[in-house]
Amino acid sequence: MIAMIKNFEIKPGYGFDSIKLGMTREEIVKAIGKPHHTEKTKHDEGGDAETYYYENPDFDLSFESEDGYRLSYISVESTEFHISGKIKMGDSQEAVLAALKELNFDEPLVDEEADPENPNQTMVNLEEENIDLWFNGGILDEIQFGPFWEDDDTPVWPK
Repeated sequence: MIAMIKNFEIKPGYGFDSIKLGMTREEIVKAIGKPHHTEKTKHDEGGDAETYYYENPDFDLSFESEDGYRLSYISVESTEFHISGKIKMGDSQEAVLAALKELNFDEPLVDEEADPENPNQTMVNLEEENIDLWFNGGILDEIQFGPFWEDDDTPVWPK
C-alpha cells in the first residue's frame, strides 16, 4: 500500500491527493516512491511515453514526450478511487451516467466499439473534462484522465 496517499478523490484536470498532472517523473518518485514497474512505448504517430505502474492501490501514470515527459495521463483501477464520492469502480454504466448528469459534467459520448478485441468493453468519453470511463460488461473498471486543454496543442497544467 502506498502510505503517502490519503485522498483518493479524482479531481478532473488536476490529479488526486499530492499527484498533480504536469509533475515530472522525479517529483512523482519523491512524492510517492518508485513504481512497481515501468514501461516505455513508442506511438505510431511519433513520440513516446513512459508509464509508471503502482500497486495497492492500482494506478498508472503516463509521461508523454510531447509534454516534456510531464505527467500527462492517470489511469486508476482500484475501488478506493472516486469522482466526487458519486462515481467509483464497480458502479454500473447506468448509475455512472446518472451521476455525471447530477454532477453537471460534459455530455458523455458512449463508444460501444472502443476495443474491437473486447466486445464487452464500452468507453464513455467526457471531452470537456478529458476523462475516459471504461466499462467491462456494463461495470466501471477503469478511469483515465488528463489535463484540461486551452486549445488542441496546449495543456493547462494545474498550479
